[in-house]
Amino acid sequence: MARIWLSCGILILVSTAFASSRFVSHQLLPVDEAPSRPDFFNFRKQVFESIEKRDLNGFKKWVSPEVWVGTGPESQGWEALSRRFQIEDKNAQPLWNALVPLTKLGGRFVQANRFCGPYVFTDWPTQMDGAQYAAVIGDSVNIRKQASSSSPVVRQASYHIVRVPFGEWFEKWVRIETPSGRSGYIAGQYLRNPYDYRFCFEKNNGHWTLTHLIAGKPDSKSQ
Repeated sequence: MARIWLSCGILILVSTAFASSRFVSHQLLPVDEAPSRPDFFNFRKQVFESIEKRDLNGFKKWVSPEVWVGTGPESQGWEALSRRFQIEDKNAQPLWNALVPLTKLGGRFVQANRFCGPYVFTDWPTQMDGAQYAAVIGDSVNIRKQASSSSPVVRQASYHIVRVPFGEWFEKWVRIETPSGRSGYIAGQYLRNPYDYRFCFEKNNGHWTLTHLIAGKPDSKSQ
């Protein structure tokens, strides 16, 4: 019997099975509520364009002066963001490395004037430990026997949550475990942990700004 969870009033998590095997796993389907608010959607489009162009000055104007990049006393403001991402003049590659994947992973309005993403964070099922699991962020993603694109495909995953119990986060390949106990490798670009970088935008005094860009286990400042 399928098990269904509710998140923000919308059915988003279902239990499914691969037709060709007994692989049973939870799916975390992509969600993006931004188009439901034209004012925010247009704002986000401009933010994402500055990210795609690697335009640091253009990006900075969308950032709140009180942006949070952590939870400590020195984790707020543009200077804190610059330290966190080692921004030197116009060299901001660590920042772009964190932001670019977020432009493709949607999100939700967690409050009337607060949008957070990616969906892997906002919709992550609370009963699953984010330190041990990751979401496959693609359809029909190959699980290979070894960490190589030439290795045989043992099965596929489509937006499933898989276990990452080995701590073997290679640069390109991650060893995962299926619910049946079988292990294999997925290309790292197709996996996302709920504790990876996430963002929140908020609307205050009629203007949207980026208020959070945080990684790690959430607390009261990063919810």
